[in-house]
Amino acid sequence: MKIETVVVRINALVFVLYGIAFIVSPEPLSRWATGTAPDMAAGVTDLRATYGGMPLAVGVLLFLLASVPVIVRTG
Repeated sequence: MKIETVVVRINALVFVLYGIAFIVSPEPLSRWATGTAPDMAAGVTDLRATYGGMPLAVGVLLFLLASVPVIVRTG
């Protein structure tokens, strides 16, 4: 396995874990990162979408890019 593939897969794993963590428990992670958490449901939803969904999608995309040797450098 080439080093490029390994690097892209490691980054993909980090993004996926970060995304899942924010989807599952956004309030504790927000408190940990910023010292505060949203007090309304819309704020929690925004945290899940922005810091959960987007990194999760980027991680999945990176895994897909790493699985095709011709386009792994794009990742």
